[in-house]
Amino acid sequence: FRLGSVSKQFAAMAIMMLEEEGKLSYDDPIGQYVPELSPYKGVTIRHLLMHTGGLPDYYDTIDTSSGMPTNADAAIELGEIASPLFTAGERYEYSNAGYDMLGPIVEAASGIPFVRFVRERIFEPTGMTSSVAHDHSLPVIRNRAYGYDAIPGGFVPNDADALNGIIGSGGIYSTLNDMFRWDQALYGDDLVSQETLDLAFTSGLTNSGESINYGFGWRIDEFEGHKRVRHGGSWVGFRAHIARIPDRQFTIVMLSNRSDFNADKFIDPITTTYFASAEH
Repeated sequence: FRLGSVSKQFAAMAIMMLEEEGKLSYDDPIGQYVPELSPYKGVTIRHLLMHTGGLPDYYDTIDTSSGMPTNADAAIELGEIASPLFTAGERYEYSNAGYDMLGPIVEAASGIPFVRFVRERIFEPTGMTSSVAHDHSLPVIRNRAYGYDAIPGGFVPNDADALNGIIGSGGIYSTLNDMFRWDQALYGDDLVSQETLDLAFTSGLTNSGESINYGFGWRIDEFEGHKRVRHGGSWVGFRAHIARIPDRQFTIVMLSNRSDFNADKFIDPITTTYFASAEH
């Protein structure tokens, strides 16, 4: 299944791994790694991770007439727009563009393609052997689900999009078993240290000190007094969600290939049912 924005946690993990290795710093300016982004003064990698960078949306302006754009094309487009929505850190505004730019940053800092980095450094060590980062190179996806829209009396395909080759904000395909392996890896330190994971699961702040309820690729909230980290995904005909309550070692993963599926409405009832049964 395509994960949509649940993919953001994998882009964030790549950045976290490189930061621990000393190959970048969260507070480095993004133009240091992607020269096309130099017009966005004061915007750091941390701002992109937390959606406080103010990069504009480019999805409606990027040229798709000559084929499927790449992340490099997206960087060029953003550089030409050169108009931030607000001063970096001023406020939280969810930004797919920001996460798309994490891909080129990972490539610049690591020296290898983002797709390869995710495969070799995240998927393979965690045993996520069925997961694929799907970029403009259109890698083969075994047992691939396709997305659909519901219509009266049936379904119609909703899987193709001219922007399917741009990854970072989305683009990851995975399975239920692999997402379980991902969840379990987040209880250990095989990928990054517990200190780094704690940072990823901690709400960021605006320049004025206001909590944004978002960490590094994860939304932060509570359920019945327990800290919960979660994220939804929505792209073409896919809907996905992961919600984790680490202190109960409880996780829900929902994957769907129909666009009318609303995973959010099931998360709290399932959690309530689990908590009630666990008490007995």
